[in-house]
Amino acid sequence: MASDMVKVTFTIDATTAAGIQALAEEWRVPKSEAIRRAVRQAREKQLLQTNERTPIDVLEHLERHPVLSVSQKRIRQASARRLRKDWKVRGTN
Repeated sequence: MASDMVKVTFTIDATTAAGIQALAEEWRVPKSEAIRRAVRQAREKQLLQTNERTPIDVLEHLERHPVLSVSQKRIRQASARRLRKDWKVRGTN
């Protein structure tokens, strides 16, 4: 994830700075992580209010309304298990 990071500099008021500090302490994370989480939560709330879907919404929808039949799902799961097993075997050599 570090490669996704962008260093930014901005000015905020004392109340906002105190709020960031309080969140960071409450969540026991650095202030930069507190800001990321707060922005993520605000964005998800905004998406919900505009009836756009968040990634979690999409996954939950797919769980409730599967695209694959039960037999197709089993075939794909078996294939995925084989691929993971093969990958693990190759990774140990």
